[in-house]
Amino acid sequence: MPWGSKRASYNRTSLGTLSTGEGSTVSTPAFGRVGGKLVFTQWGTRLLSYDGKSLERLATLEGSSISTPAFGNIGDKLVFTLWGSYLKTYNGTHLETIASLQGATVSTPAFGRVGDKLVFTLWGTRLMSYDGTKLETLATIRGSSVSTPAFGSIGGKLVFTLWGSYLMTYDGTSLETLATLQGPPVSTPAFGSVAGKLVFTLWGKHLMTYDGTDLESLDSVEGLPVSTPAFGTIRGKLMFTLWGSHLKTYDGTNLETVASAQGSSSVSTPAFGAIGGKLVFTLWGSQLRSYDGTNLRTLTAFRGNSESTPAFAAVGGPGAGGQLVFTLWGSQLKSYDGTKLRTLQTSQGDRKMSTPAFGMLDNELIFTMWGRQLKSYNGANLRTLVTLEGSSVSDLWDLM
Repeated sequence: MPWGSKRASYNRTSLGTLSTGEGSTVSTPAFGRVGGKLVFTQWGTRLLSYDGKSLERLATLEGSSISTPAFGNIGDKLVFTLWGSYLKTYNGTHLETIASLQGATVSTPAFGRVGDKLVFTLWGTRLMSYDGTKLETLATIRGSSVSTPAFGSIGGKLVFTLWGSYLMTYDGTSLETLATLQGPPVSTPAFGSVAGKLVFTLWGKHLMTYDGTDLESLDSVEGLPVSTPAFGTIRGKLMFTLWGSHLKTYDGTNLETVASAQGSSSVSTPAFGAIGGKLVFTLWGSQLRSYDGTNLRTLTAFRGNSESTPAFAAVGGPGAGGQLVFTLWGSQLKSYDGTKLRTLQTSQGDRKMSTPAFGMLDNELIFTMWGRQLKSYNGANLRTLVTLEGSSVSDLWDLM
């Protein structure tokens, strides 16, 4: 796979052509931070760093776009998969390859940390640990690759599903199996924490708690698996959608239903934001809601195909004067300060795409919009850093 590592500070004269294909859109799914810089893949074909003043190219991919979905920090290094074929580290200066894959590309979607080790699945077939120096294999699988999408942490242990068929713990030394699934693999995509317990869906059919010793079932469902993809925390409660059709809270003792979907379709809430003592989230993909621990309020609603907001970011501080920033219905960039909902920008024509991740550097949010523009927002000014038009890229701002 051809790729380069030539570095160049982006300005109006140094920006080149991006080979993403005519009309293609690719959002940045994750940002890492190291040495005062944000690191991320842009349009799935360039590895970039941003220090608040200039963009720097660290590596370039020719051909199909492959974005980096997760970053881990250990010591003074970022750890991540690049183009799904290289396990890389970056310390703000040097980019180093510590492992590579020949064949099909598989990116690492999540990193867990226990003690002085990062833990993650590599190529979907190896469970690995890395302490900043030594890369160690903890377990392997033969056959189809299944990556671990999330890790929970409790009592000095990591908790996670391995190959989608085993619920495991790892304390930095010992790997232990808590539960085993007979049947097609189903990984746990998210963990919540409340009252000294982890809360999560197991195999998409059981709502479980784990306190570091005991595994307990709170609820279960028959039929096709539906996992809970996100948890929010408000006033000592976890909030989440269960089986995609019930909005629930759990305080460590009581499991309560706040709202239930009408009809047979299930839509889980993929993200929660917090501002001014409230959680903010999309419910059933068609309502923007807030919840203060007692009252559930509708901020706005949408008629048409459901589109959930996959990410929220706070800028200007979480309290007074702060704002949540997010895309709504995939077509509006919004801010919410706990009282007022404002539209920052609206997509033109039929271009709709939600922003899946935000990076923060010196109280400045960095993110992709509509999969075509790299933006910054500091709570007052929305700037375009780079834009993609068709198969070419043009720089709209001199960042030097």
